[in-house]
Amino acid sequence: MRPRLILAAVTTLAVAMLEAQAPQAPAFDVAAIKPSADTQAFSFSMVQPGGRYVGQNMSLRLLIKTAYGVHDSQIIGGPRWIDSDHWDINAKAEGYKDAMTFRDQARLMVRPLLADRFKLVFHRDQRELPVYALVLAKANGELGPNFRHNDERDCGKPMIRPSAVRIPPR
Repeated sequence: MRPRLILAAVTTLAVAMLEAQAPQAPAFDVAAIKPSADTQAFSFSMVQPGGRYVGQNMSLRLLIKTAYGVHDSQIIGGPRWIDSDHWDINAKAEGYKDAMTFRDQARLMVRPLLADRFKLVFHRDQRELPVYALVLAKANGELGPNFRHNDERDCGKPMIRPSAVRIPPR
């Protein structure tokens, strides 16, 4: 009887020590999520010094993309309102003075927020998706007549649209 009791106590102590050592997923200390008042407003999320996370007019799809670093084509399923309903988020985490060090942690903190407030449940799945590659068509490496090499100096210039392209009004 005594050896079983000691074994049970040691096992309980070992489990408690492992749980204490297991890193906790980062989470916000305080978070408020409410439906967005202006669904026509620009959607954005940002981190601010002092551990503040602000999201404005964000759809559930955009929140998932922010939290998990995925693309639209990688999100499959979800409620009908995943794109139509928009949310404003104001959250705070203590101990982050600098916004740059908080940025990556804030993305991780959005995950438990989604699970808690939206009851988000997901699983990872491998799928075959189409992939496109832009390759040179000419064997000699020449670019076509409308292509040219670019460098970082061109990135600051305004984009020039060809006259043949028409953008329809909304």
